[in-house]
Amino acid sequence: MNSSTSFQLAGSGQTGLLSILDVCKTYCMDSENIPVLKGINLEIAQGEILAIVGPSGAGKSTLLHILGGLDMPTEGTVLFLGKDVFNGDMEKYRSQTIGFVFQFHHLMPEFTALENVMMPALVKRMPRKQAREKAAQILCDVGLSERLNHMPSQLSGGEQQRVVIARALINEPELILADEPTGNLDSHIGDSVFQILEDIVRKKDKTMIIVTHNEKLSERADRIVRLVDGMVI
Repeated sequence: MNSSTSFQLAGSGQTGLLSILDVCKTYCMDSENIPVLKGINLEIAQGEILAIVGPSGAGKSTLLHILGGLDMPTEGTVLFLGKDVFNGDMEKYRSQTIGFVFQFHHLMPEFTALENVMMPALVKRMPRKQAREKAAQILCDVGLSERLNHMPSQLSGGEQQRVVIARALINEPELILADEPTGNLDSHIGDSVFQILEDIVRKKDKTMIIVTHNEKLSERADRIVRLVDGMVI
């Protein structure tokens, strides 16, 4: 793991996946402009696990939402494989390129674990039979082979978060965005859940960006970027 504010792809053997160029974000509240991000510049490589850390209010989640196409920058550019994220098909980018893992699981309570994981694949118009088989396999991969037909209310917090991980991975996204992925779990369960996520990401050579306050978790990343007052320091 390395902590740095700059990243050189040259000679690293890794291919650039995501470029963040002079990204700024300002919100208007009660006629007052509130700058949240102030000229962020980052390069993220294919296969890299990057941790974004910093105090509350530093802009970490805002940056993650922009990278996932859930929010737009006020200024600046985000390039995915050299293409401007915000000048293309945003829905396709979000559904096929990004896998989201949030602190709060947002599972649909009326559907089983299997059905929750199937949903992104069905939105992508994958045949139902194929989506069911793929969802079942991913749930097995995260250790939930005995929980396929359980409702979210019948699962523990750690099991619910593993369903979220499976749901994020079913469309085989190139980029996983994880916002406090173990924030609602105790340290032991959180460590085991993150280990599952990390193992799958590294095995499949995916890229992952994590926002976390957990120092122990951030140290497992390949690189740490620190945000303070909306700036990389």
